[in-house]
Amino acid sequence: MNNSAFLTNYLQLIVNPSEEEIAAFQDRISYSEITKGTRLIKIEERCDKIYFVLDGYLKFVMDIDGKDVVIHISGRGNLVTDFYSYYSLKPAISSVYAITDCQLACVQRKDLEELFSRYKVWEKFGRIVAEQAAVRLIFEKINLQTKSNEERYLKLLSERPELLQHSKL
Repeated sequence: MNNSAFLTNYLQLIVNPSEEEIAAFQDRISYSEITKGTRLIKIEERCDKIYFVLDGYLKFVMDIDGKDVVIHISGRGNLVTDFYSYYSLKPAISSVYAITDCQLACVQRKDLEELFSRYKVWEKFGRIVAEQAAVRLIFEKINLQTKSNEERYLKLLSERPELLQHSKL
């Protein structure tokens, strides 16, 4: 399955757009490949893009008490951005690095805003994605407050063992 078809299948699972709506979305997408170790999003810079992971893994890193701490890992089929920066229009609070070679689809904020205003289905898509991000962030906050580093690591090993095949986090 090519990248465009994979992304289209993902979009159809969330909102079931028409062919015209898919074409309008695809017209605003750019595709890229990045290599392992590449920084996709830099802390303290504004992030006005959303990336869709077509292949590979990325890690979100925050500086906590002078140490780089991995706070989240995203892989194939996930949306990636610094949501704080994207929605607040302020500098990013995390950096995002490729932990494997990655293939990505990218859409600019201004292009999404245009789609939201022209097509109700894309407005619905934006709402659903924002809701999913909020739920994920709440869940991650609860885990950070209630589980030890070891518990979180063991859960990661049991739920996503393929991550260890790719790279040291």
